[in-house]
Amino acid sequence: MKKTVSHENALNRFVQSCIDHHDGSENGDYRRVNKAYDIIMKCIRVLKENGDTEKFLPLLRHDSSGVRLWS
Repeated sequence: MKKTVSHENALNRFVQSCIDHHDGSENGDYRRVNKAYDIIMKCIRVLKENGDTEKFLPLLRHDSSGVRLWS
């Protein structure tokens, strides 16, 4: 069963998944990377559908380089 991402928590899940993707990439954990990628894409889709793409702008200054790159 695939989980959906709600509009309310899409940005928080996006940030955490970007961090997971970055960490997994550095450690060579492809399963973690693939799972994080799927969640990142779902979050982006949800935010685009609701016209909330401007919420990515503050993330360009996030501490994590993974979040900055995906934003």
